[in-house]
Amino acid sequence: MWGLGGLTYYESKGRGQNPIPRVQSGRGTSTYVPEFNVNSTIIVVIRDAQLQNVVNALLDSTSTGLAGEGKIFVSDVEDAVDIGSRRRGEDQV
Repeated sequence: MWGLGGLTYYESKGRGQNPIPRVQSGRGTSTYVPEFNVNSTIIVVIRDAQLQNVVNALLDSTSTGLAGEGKIFVSDVEDAVDIGSRRRGEDQV
C-alpha cells in the first residue's frame, strides 16, 4: 500500500468545528448527541523522498472535497531505533 513498510491505524474520538450529528439508539425510538465524533488516525513514518507521493495518495483515496474530512500533519523524526537489533538511523524506517 503506497510503498510503505508499515503503518499504525486506530479508531479515535475527537471534536472539530463541524456540528455533531444526532444518533438513533436502541430500536430507533430515541436519539442522542454524542460528545465526540468517531475518527480514524493513521500514523506513518517515511523517508523525506516519499513525502509528496504518500500525501497525494492519502488525499486521492480519502478526500471528497467536503469540510471536516480531517488533517494530514507532517513533522520531522529525529531518529529511529529498532528495539530488537538496537540499530539506529534512517534504515530503520
